[in-house]
This record gives sequence, C-alpha cells and structure tokens, in this order.
Amino acid sequence: MNKKTMPYVAPVLFFLLLLVDGQISRLFGNVLQNRVMAISSILLIALIPATMKLSRRYLVILMLILGILMDSYYLGVLGINTLMLPLMTFYAYGSREVINTNIFTELFGLIILITVYHSALALLEALFGLAKVSVIEFIAQILGPTLILNIIFFFVLIVPFRRLFRIR
Repeated sequence: MNKKTMPYVAPVLFFLLLLVDGQISRLFGNVLQNRVMAISSILLIALIPATMKLSRRYLVILMLILGILMDSYYLGVLGINTLMLPLMTFYAYGSREVINTNIFTELFGLIILITVYHSALALLEALFGLAKVSVIEFIAQILGPTLILNIIFFFVLIVPFRRLFRIR
C-alpha cells in the first residue's frame, strides 16, 4: 500500500479483519464445542505494523468506529470495544515510542496487548453482567488458548502485514 491509498484501504482492511476475527473465533468455538474459547485477534496483529505508518489520530478514530461496530454486532452493548480498541491503539503507539521495534518485541507487545485487551473485556463484561467466569476459568479456558492461537497467527501474518504497510 502506498501513502496515497493507505488511508482509504486501511479502513476496509481493518473492517474485513474484524469480520474474519469473528468467524474464526466462532469456528474454533464450534470445533472445541465451546469448552475452550480461542479468540482470534488478527485485527490487533495488524494494528502493530499499522502504528508505524498511520497517524495516531487517524488510527484511534478508525478503532473507535470499529469498536462501535464490534459492540453493536457481537455484544449488543455499546461501550466495551468502543473503549478498549482506542485504548489498545494508544498502548501500541506508546510502546513503539519506548521500545526499540523488531519482530520479537512486536511479539511480546502483542502478548501484552492481547492479555490486557481480553482481561479488560472479561472484567467489563462481568461488571455489566454479560458474562460470569472465574479468574482460573478465564486464564485456562479463554486467555491461554487465545494467546496460543494469536501467536501462531502472528508468525504467519506479521511479514505480510509488514509488507502491506511497507515496513522493512
């Protein structure tokens, strides 16, 4: 993607990733018979290289809009992803300013990003009465499988995303 088309293609890409994440998560939920939930976060994987090329303001607004769409489509309660996606964008930009960026620091940043994101989602969903899960169940049945799945996706997708955003 070149600099002229990036602001137009990025929203479509992130919206498609939002839909793909939902479908992959549902697929794993069905395959694993909802005993274990491996939640796909390809959107967050793409967010990492996007912070190198897109402006903070643009990406925060885009994540805010995607958060509204996510909340209305998946949860039916506006506010949880609407709050969390822009916060994760701020985190991604903040870590980029402090840490020397390479593929390994991006992986560890992703692990932190996913852990904070899904932990905060679980906490907010519990506060709003949308879900009831103990800490042990959350770690063993949701966070662990989610991290494993997304680490695999990271290794498969980070190079194509870096090329897409023209990062060396």
